[in-house]
Amino acid sequence: MTNKSRQRGLASDVRVWLSIGMQEGDEAIADTRRLRDVIVAMRRGNRSRLRYVEYSGGTHSEDAWRDQLRDALDATASRRPAL
Repeated sequence: MTNKSRQRGLASDVRVWLSIGMQEGDEAIADTRRLRDVIVAMRRGNRSRLRYVEYSGGTHSEDAWRDQLRDALDATASRRPAL
């Protein structure tokens, strides 16, 4: 993410789904947490449309992505408020 995009911020109506499986490795988990923090900073602390999830047994696999697809679509595409 560039400094310019960080300065512009992130539109408040954009819904973001971000998840990480706890079996994906320490580096991936740390990177995802940093990305979450950047997104929150771009929204000036507003977390209302960011859904961040850490899956205790989650892996980097199609099965894991399939298991969370419904929640991701609900959080990003529905008219209901994101959690």
